Amino acid sequence: HFFSHVLLTNSSREPPTISLTLFAFCAAACCCCRLCMCLCLCMCVCVCVCMCAVLCCFELVMHVRLALAHTQTMSSTVVCPIAPPPPSCLSHHHHLSPIHSLTPFALTCSVTPPLTMTTNLRALLIGPPGAGKGTQAENIVKRYSVCHLATGDMLRAAVASGSPIGKELSQIMKSGGLVSDEIVVNLIKDNIDSPACKNGFLLDGFPRTVGQAQKLTEMLNQRSIPLNAALEMEIDDSLLVRRIEGRWIHKPSGRSYHTEFNPPKKAGVDDVTGEALIKRPDDNAEALKKRLVAFHEQTKPVVDFYKKKGIYYSVDAAQSRSAVWAKIQTIFDKCTK
Repeated sequence: HFFSHVLLTNSSREPPTISLTLFAFCAAACCCCRLCMCLCLCMCVCVCVCMCAVLCCFELVMHVRLALAHTQTMSSTVVCPIAPPPPSCLSHHHHLSPIHSLTPFALTCSVTPPLTMTTNLRALLIGPPGAGKGTQAENIVKRYSVCHLATGDMLRAAVASGSPIGKELSQIMKSGGLVSDEIVVNLIKDNIDSPACKNGFLLDGFPRTVGQAQKLTEMLNQRSIPLNAALEMEIDDSLLVRRIEGRWIHKPSGRSYHTEFNPPKKAGVDDVTGEALIKRPDDNAEALKKRLVAFHEQTKPVVDFYKKKGIYYSVDAAQSRSAVWAKIQTIFDKCTK
């Protein structure tokens, strides 16, 4: 419009040099404006596409993390919390208490944290009464998914089951006889064939003599499942009196408590069932000293037997429970690799 107006009002009819220059400038400015608008629009589109891509990637990462977390929390294992062995020391033969004192034995199943391992641990726990074998056995069972085979529990379970070997044990008890090592070895053999022991086993309370160790070794070698660790929990006798005198147990499950080191939530009551706790008659200083004399006389030859086999380990049981457990994990992780 400006250019037309200049042409109409130019009476001199001279070439409109100035008007053409202005026209060219305006046209160039218009083109530049349109080009800038197009560039801005393209930039906006690119920014939107990039933001969408970032959001999609973020959502994908979150889904993957949630899926991995769900997979880890679904891991579980079968554990067999079993009571610690009876207080009476087993010699070359095993003396059983009257049948009315026997209680059934059962395997229980529970879900464990993702730290649980599945290994072929085949181990033996050696230690005097009050050394903490029962407490550490629970930790071992949970972490390594193995069954805990305590001699006293196996004998009680066999009698309660009414099986042929259980009937034989019942007759031996009624006659006041002693259970032979062969019967105990057969009980162990039957237990390690059960599904609960498919990942390995932890022996507690057997063997206690070299003769028993030899019979056990022969049976395990025939089945190609030899022990890969014999762990002794060492502790000074003077420290055991304090531990034993404060110990209380839940007889049906074998759970152990201590008035000072591991007290129940409510005094005198089991944390799980709410049933009353009991104190073993021989959990006193006088009885403990007699049991320790027998333990040391029997244990040293057994320790020497497994040292020659190259599978003997020891841990200082006078340390805190967490320190003892850390040492046990180091030993068992090494020997099961």
